[in-house]
Amino acid sequence: IEDAIEHKFLSQYEYFPIYVNLTQDEFDSYKVKTKAIASEMARKEKERDLENRERLRRERSLIVKKASNKLLKLQEMTLCDYNFVNSVVYCGQGKVEEESIIDKVVKILNDTGLDISTFTSKTLNRPDVLYAFETGYYDTLVAIRCFDEGVDVPKLDKIYIMASDTSLRQTVQRRGRVLRKCAETNKTIAFIYDMIAIPPDYVSPSEMGARSLVVNEFRRVLEYNRLENNKEYNEKQFRTIFNQYDITEEDFNDDEEESN
Repeated sequence: IEDAIEHKFLSQYEYFPIYVNLTQDEFDSYKVKTKAIASEMARKEKERDLENRERLRRERSLIVKKASNKLLKLQEMTLCDYNFVNSVVYCGQGKVEEESIIDKVVKILNDTGLDISTFTSKTLNRPDVLYAFETGYYDTLVAIRCFDEGVDVPKLDKIYIMASDTSLRQTVQRRGRVLRKCAETNKTIAFIYDMIAIPPDYVSPSEMGARSLVVNEFRRVLEYNRLENNKEYNEKQFRTIFNQYDITEEDFNDDEEESN
């Protein structure tokens, strides 16, 4: 992707981190999972239950993806100077307060007067939805992971990430969706807004799970920031956060559980 941007096969982009605190209950659950993962990793290699460890990681990741303050932040953003026209909002699966996250996201965006459609594995007429989005009938698509791969909508110029995996592949796929050149609009730049989960403000940086959360979230953040236009500005913010949690570059080279 770096070569494609450099040789102007893909457009340039700007990356905007948006920090969202976990609630105390969410952070407590995150700590429980982190402790269980660390206990599993502390076993002798031949005694480790890899299937259990992966299950715990998935459950912990889901806590972050479903963080309730992300919905509050999205609502706040709709009242500020954020433009959701011609954008895709990636949200998580599951429910919050007995209602699916994707339905809550659609309601928040609908309240702004935008024309919204979902785009999920259950969307039966996906080619029609994409055509309606590309021709301007829909302003915004609310998607889960199925929008990551095999979708080509060059007019798309903004993505809002409310839920993300940690894989490098996903960061490449999502940028590939939004950085496509578009002759019709003469798109030269795209915008990526990324909700980053951090511990509650009053939590001690030394508390178990705090560094783990920040390190795991910033694995993705650093990759997105690496190729964006204004990375030096973001890096100043990152250094402040890393100093607060005593995080160094070496932490990003370690296994996920080395920074508990």
